[in-house]
Amino acid sequence: MLGGLRLRYSASVKRSKGTPGATQEAGQLLRLSRAGDGTLTGQHIAVAASQGDPLARELFEALGDWIGRGLASLAAIIDPAVIVVGGGVAESEDFLLPAVRSAFQSRLPGRHDRPEARVIAASLGNDAGLVGVASLAATKTA
Repeated sequence: MLGGLRLRYSASVKRSKGTPGATQEAGQLLRLSRAGDGTLTGQHIAVAASQGDPLARELFEALGDWIGRGLASLAAIIDPAVIVVGGGVAESEDFLLPAVRSAFQSRLPGRHDRPEARVIAASLGNDAGLVGVASLAATKTA
């Protein structure tokens, strides 16, 4: 298991303040954030994406590209058969994993000369870490 992988990658969403509809799209995300403490979270963006918000979906595409590039670099070193993605990424798999897989496939070095790793979501989603810690604690105390 590799956690906390840090990447330096610059991505930008293609929209700008002058783009028609950008203000309305950002407005939907801001309304969702104001329903809580004013902080815009990944969960807010996932809700907006599930409601068809184009800006939220574009944000997921940018993030998916970033994650896919990082996984491709990692796979070039360790050559896994399967990459299991957990946490919030797994919770948003419908919006995020297609972009992750696309970037991974297009950026994997030597992709034509090796089997390609499958990129899948953890079946426990965001609870995978908690279940792992509980399992480890149970084996340590037994």
